[in-house]
Amino acid sequence: MPLLTRPDFESAVRDALRHYTQIDLLAANALLQAPLLTGPGSGAATPQSLQTLLDETAKALFSGERDHRLNRVMDSTYLHPALKNPT
Repeated sequence: MPLLTRPDFESAVRDALRHYTQIDLLAANALLQAPLLTGPGSGAATPQSLQTLLDETAKALFSGERDHRLNRVMDSTYLHPALKNPT
């Protein structure tokens, strides 16, 4: 697969975060074809490997003490959201 354009990459990241907890939707994400996940030695790209990459990246980006609040927001909004109350 050719490299993603910046707008396509940004869209794929947004979609991956939006669908982080939905493996079936994450399986269709364009990032699964990106060299970041399919490069030499990376093994097969799976939705679970994309989840791991997103989780590790969020932790690395927001690892500073000043970023603790941003890390909590990212975690509670995308990575480990509270279950929605069925109505």
